[in-house]
Amino acid sequence: MFTNNARQDFVTNPFGGITEDQILSGEVKLPAQTVRSVAPDFKAAYSWQSSIGFQKQIGDVTGIDVDLTHSVTYRDTRTIDVNMFYVAPA
Repeated sequence: MFTNNARQDFVTNPFGGITEDQILSGEVKLPAQTVRSVAPDFKAAYSWQSSIGFQKQIGDVTGIDVDLTHSVTYRDTRTIDVNMFYVAPA
């Protein structure tokens, strides 16, 4: 993916005259790489949370307060760093 830098010839020359050799040798600083891939069958995670409480005043200065909470997460996902799957050439 190339970011359009508003040059008139961007469509025909997205590298702006930079050659492949310059990129591979490290002469040209490249932008930070970000990869995000989402599978076609991806389903978003969701959660259900509920709570109920009870309060009772006993006397002038004493009270009881009881709370019960419950939370469940469905389809919890984890982020996978694609750099962990790089296999160095032999």
